[in-house]
Order: sequence, then structure tokens, then C-alpha cells
Amino acid sequence: MSDGWSNDSRPVEELIWRLSGFSGGTTVAFDLAGPYAATASVRYFEMWRIGRDPALCQFVVPGHETSVSRVHAQLNFVPGTGISINDLNSGNGTYLNGERLIGGARHVLQIGDTLRLGHFTLSVSHPC
Repeated sequence: MSDGWSNDSRPVEELIWRLSGFSGGTTVAFDLAGPYAATASVRYFEMWRIGRDPALCQFVVPGHETSVSRVHAQLNFVPGTGISINDLNSGNGTYLNGERLIGGARHVLQIGDTLRLGHFTLSVSHPC
């Protein structure tokens, strides 16, 4: 089944995605695995939280990115679809391709999408 993520014919459950950006001159990258693509270095989670708090988030942005909330947004693996994102009522908002997301509403991500959490920008790619 093709998923709109790529020309890859594998089911989304077998894919790995990457969210990457720059912070303070350093590349920051988060790899997300479908349940059948998980490896020792890329774990599968049904849901991932992004924010500055390492106790509450699976993907922690650098602490100096103060425009990102402690728990800013949530990514969910949706079987047969891929990954969706929703803003967790963050102070500075989550933007998908320039459009501010309404807190709580889920939006499916596509390869090439740009996410902005506060002033921190991530791009969505398919590394594998």
C-alpha cells in the first residue's frame, strides 16, 4: 500500500521518518519508526511528544529554544496512514507549512512538510 510519503510501496508500518532542523548551528534530528521498522537505534512509539522537558518528551529540543513549550506537540503513529501531529495548546503554537494548528486537532504529515514549534523549525523527510 502506498502512503503518500514516498514512492516506496512498503506499508507505513515498515518505514522510518526523520524530523530535522538546526539549533545554535547544530543539526537536530529525530528518527521515527513504524512498528515493523524499529531497530536498536530507532525505537517505535505509538505516540511521541516533542518539547524541552526530557522527563515528559521522547524528542527533546535544546533547552535554549525557549519558544518551545516543555511539552509542545504530539506525534502519533496512525496505522495505514503514517504520522500525525497535534499541538498540545502550546504558548507559541505549532505550524504546519506556515498554517497554525488548532490545539488538539490532528494533521497527517507528508514528506517535504515543514513544522515550526515556536521559533524552532523542522523538516519532514524519509531517510530509509
